[in-house]
This record gives sequence, C-alpha cells and structure tokens, in this order.
Amino acid sequence: MELLVGDTLYFSADDGSTGRELWAHNTSNNSDPWQVADINSGGGHSDPGKHLSIVIDDVLYFSADDGSTGGEFYAYNTSNGSDRGWWLTSSVVQRGSSPGDKMQILVDDTLYFDAKGGNAVGANCTLHYLNLAARRGYLQRYRSK
Repeated sequence: MELLVGDTLYFSADDGSTGRELWAHNTSNNSDPWQVADINSGGGHSDPGKHLSIVIDDVLYFSADDGSTGGEFYAYNTSNGSDRGWWLTSSVVQRGSSPGDKMQILVDDTLYFDAKGGNAVGANCTLHYLNLAARRGYLQRYRSK
C-alpha cells in the first residue's frame, strides 16, 4: 500500500518489532517515518492495504488483519492526526475474507467491494458495500459459483 494524502505518504512497512503495519512519512519536511497504527498488536503483521487501499477525501480505507478476526476493512482519518484515528469500518465476513481483493469501486457516497467467505479454496465471493457518510454497510446478495 502506498497512498499520498497532501504531503504525507502512507505505506505498509515492518520495523522489525511490530510487524508489517501502517506507517506515514511527511514529504514536505523530510521527517522520520512514524507508525500510524499497530492493528495486529505485537510482532504480527496486519498487512495494511494488501487487498484494498483507497483514499476518499482525507480518509484511507484499507484491508488489514488484526490477528484474530482475519482480513477486515479499516479506515484512518488523516486529518485526525491521532494514533487512534483508525477504526474497523465493519466486520466483513468470516476469517480470511480478503476485502477488495478483486474489485473496489466508488459510486457516489458508497464504496462497493468484494470479499471471500472464509479460508477455503474456492470460497464464495460476495459483494459488499460501505456507505461512507454513515460509515457502515454490508451487502451480501451476489455470490459467484
């Protein structure tokens, strides 16, 4: 994941102790990078943006794994500036969902994305949505066969 918001570059990196997490770097003052979020606390990797990463207004939306619920859909408000400016937008599906792996599209105030159901090979893919104004939503109507 590499996303630029204003003068700040957001990216996934591993510092050797907290695993692969969300980091930022201010390109205008060349400051040292800082860790934005340790979603999979400890040494585990959350792999932010592995399957989905998009910026809408000042908010980063990205996939990440907290180590217990599997791949989920998170957000980070870049204008907040707080290390707790991130949140779980919604619990997508069971463990291993890989939200946004194959599809992500913004239509008006709604972000549509795919997610797989579970860890099984060939698991059904479902269409989900997130209403950005309400910061919630879930749609599971269409399944691949």
